[in-house]
Amino acid sequence: MTPDDAAREGLSTSPAAYGARAAEYTKQLGTMASVAEDDRLLVEAWAGRVDGVLADVGCGPAHWTAHLASLGHEVTGIEPVEEFVTHAHRTHPEVRVEPGSFQTLPVAAFNGILGWYSIIHTPPVEMPALLERAHQALRPGGSLLLGFFASDQVEAFDHAVTT
Repeated sequence: MTPDDAAREGLSTSPAAYGARAAEYTKQLGTMASVAEDDRLLVEAWAGRVDGVLADVGCGPAHWTAHLASLGHEVTGIEPVEEFVTHAHRTHPEVRVEPGSFQTLPVAAFNGILGWYSIIHTPPVEMPALLERAHQALRPGGSLLLGFFASDQVEAFDHAVTT
């Protein structure tokens, strides 16, 4: 299914749009080889400072989840797109990946939460609630690391998957 097909069928939500392009996304961006060196170093340094259980929320094809696990971290990938969860189970059977999102995180379950570009489609009006859920899911002293686009203006922009 193409993104245009998804839109025609009313699947304009981000999970549906990503599901429609999951194979393409995974091929182009779903490995650590596609990660910028500065990003890898930043995330590794953050994870190294977190003592305890990590969640990789919006983990996509779970390449970060698998990478952090390979470094010895206890980590769970959490992903709303069924196609990515299926891919992760097939490609990274050694790591735990489950369906879910920031909204479904259990309370006080994690010492660290990684949300690497997983909030970029969140409307600004929904950000306070999303961040509150992340805060509730962290144990006392927990740490949240978010990757996102930054700008002086808040406006929709063209994105390969969805606006």
